[in-house]
Amino acid sequence: MNNNTSSGSSYHLMFNNKNGIKVDDEGMKIDCCDKNKKDTTNMNDNNGERIRDRYGYRLRAAGVVMLPGDNPCDPNILLVSGIKNPSNLVIPGGGIEKEEDASEAALREVKEEAGVECDILWSVGEFKVIIYLFND
Repeated sequence: MNNNTSSGSSYHLMFNNKNGIKVDDEGMKIDCCDKNKKDTTNMNDNNGERIRDRYGYRLRAAGVVMLPGDNPCDPNILLVSGIKNPSNLVIPGGGIEKEEDASEAALREVKEEAGVECDILWSVGEFKVIIYLFND
């Protein structure tokens, strides 16, 4: 039996506008990064105030940092150790805080997790984390 569930996180990669787009569990696009809209809520956690959508999922941002490699068509991509499992390599990212948009959050997370200061060149897009559960 195959069962898939959403982890409740949506990653916004290198947005450079004031509003992000989140795809909810039903695949509907919701404008939910505008902190003045009713679709967002602010909740406190251990790391400070984070932005959550109307379903309570924490909105997240991540930054893909690319450096030129030997081949211009094959750049090096910066990865950091995962928090829950340090042996996993992940793209730097984390929750969007109260007074920032997705692009500001992505830049902050890259600096916090990798110590790298960078600029946003373009918006890569967004993706949603899906966890697939298999029962034998």
